[in-house]
Amino acid sequence: MEWDDEVLCLTLQRSVSRRMMGSSQRPPGSSQTIATVFHTVRIENDVMVIAPRCCIDNTRKSLWLPEILEMARAHNCSTVECLTSDRLTPTHHDEALLEHRFTKRSEGVVLGAAVEVLDIRTPELVVETAVTGRSLAAASRLNSALWGWPALDPAVVTDLLGIMAEIPERQRDKHDVVVWIDGQPAGIGNLAVDGDVATLGEGATLPEYRRRGAYTAAVGARLRIARDVGCATVVAHTENPWAEGVLRSRGLEVVDRTKLYTLRKPIRETTAG
Repeated sequence: MEWDDEVLCLTLQRSVSRRMMGSSQRPPGSSQTIATVFHTVRIENDVMVIAPRCCIDNTRKSLWLPEILEMARAHNCSTVECLTSDRLTPTHHDEALLEHRFTKRSEGVVLGAAVEVLDIRTPELVVETAVTGRSLAAASRLNSALWGWPALDPAVVTDLLGIMAEIPERQRDKHDVVVWIDGQPAGIGNLAVDGDVATLGEGATLPEYRRRGAYTAAVGARLRIARDVGCATVVAHTENPWAEGVLRSRGLEVVDRTKLYTLRKPIRETTAG
């Protein structure tokens, strides 16, 4: 199937959002999003992460990079991370990042498929959507343990349950699933819905429950939700080769490849001149 650049951009921007929310277990801080001509820039605390917001013409030179670095200096960022894409960003942008002393930190893939061709299986483990008091509280504990997010206050859980009860499943733009092993919450995954496109966020499992099928169960449950709410396409971005294998086994195919480049402090000294 043909892939729309806008879908790929949205997928990478959501991946960046998850990265910011779960990186280094930093305490929550002020955050903002800035849309430049070609990139979406997210700043939280002293970290800036950049993702493509449209397909960049191959003839465009790297004039965007000094502007980005100046923005990082203005916000006193200690770290700048830039996500590039084989389909969306020209090769010379990767070259420019290396010239400015960025280092390649990781590589990833974007996978996608039409829902109708997916191998959607019933998970072998117990999986719940986070729409009950038990599952929402479990999701909060998992997010806290895995990503360092603040645990939800019981009163907030009650409020969220009331809000979700008023929104039919087919109209929700976000779905969380919790995987249970031996009666305990073991893993979590989320699904974002935009129109008829469903984006799988990174799933995660507590260390003591890994290699027992929690991630695979979370994938299966989210693919089922995507189908049930009427999505036509499922897409995901991952930097984990094992997760890529699970997604491929369910019918998703690689449609793009990405690289993540990082420049750490001091920004001012490393970019001077």
